[in-house]
Amino acid sequence: MGQTQENELQQNLRWLLTPTFLMCNPVYYEPQGEANDFITTDGFDRGEALAQWEVLKGTLEGNGARILEVTPHPEMKDQIYMADPSITIVDIDLNKKDKPDVKVTTLMSKFHNASRIPEANEQRKLIKSYHEMIKIKFGDTANVVSTITDSEHDFEGTGDCVYDPKTDSFYAGSRATKEAPPSEGRSVREAHRQLEDITGINVRSHTVQDPFFHIDVSFAPLQRHNLRHSLGHIADDPDARGVEHVEVDRESADKFVLNMVAFGENNVVLPSDTPVTQKLKELGYNVLPVDMTQAIKAGGAAHCSVNQIVFRVKGGTLKNPDYFEELIAKCA
Repeated sequence: MGQTQENELQQNLRWLLTPTFLMCNPVYYEPQGEANDFITTDGFDRGEALAQWEVLKGTLEGNGARILEVTPHPEMKDQIYMADPSITIVDIDLNKKDKPDVKVTTLMSKFHNASRIPEANEQRKLIKSYHEMIKIKFGDTANVVSTITDSEHDFEGTGDCVYDPKTDSFYAGSRATKEAPPSEGRSVREAHRQLEDITGINVRSHTVQDPFFHIDVSFAPLQRHNLRHSLGHIADDPDARGVEHVEVDRESADKFVLNMVAFGENNVVLPSDTPVTQKLKELGYNVLPVDMTQAIKAGGAAHCSVNQIVFRVKGGTLKNPDYFEELIAKCA
């Protein structure tokens, strides 16, 4: 029996659910300042940084991802780190009788470091075009609800807030208190509460520990496992029973191995070759190694270099591993 032809809405949903990343060509990238303990100009080579970024981009595209690029600007030396200026969540609701709601919600970051504010302004332009792209694609087949909100508190986007599809929740990093200096954490918990309010998704707040200034350098939720370094202070989650936590040693963490990118059913981009690489292969992941030594010189690697659009899995894949396929099937 031949395969049933999917209707326009189903095809649009498959287009939407393509792993999507915002990126910026590092043509003007340069390690500078003392924003974190990892910054160094020793051995910096912009040509090599460009080549490594192209490999990262090609690796994502070669494994089925969509890349949307922001315009690079010469005065924005940190613009390569696209994870930080925002977070975008796509939430599909089939409760409507006539046609589904496709909710596209973005929370723009509030940088304590004023020199990075232009990065958020530039990324906002790309995000607006992404929202509009979705509206045009779906047309009359869905109600697209587009919202872009500014954070009211210090917040650094997907760099400090990673989505775990297994439990349908965010793990978010912060400094201990709002009054603490940003050197102890770039984001505050008040921003986490705002994210909860606008998305309806539970946010699990964790105080980051020096020198891991963002949560995405000490914790990585993968498709079936969680990877963590003990200094990240990510405790066992009572809502993640059945999820194996893989402990990462300090040497590997210092090489930014936890700043990895998980996408699709089984793909994991690793920025460093460490014992974690073999462990993930043994666990059945399609490990995609990419040299990010030049990006690491300013305190970021693979995850910092992309802004991954979050596609919400209501209830989490622990409860329903076939969530999106079942959602698409219901639209027949």
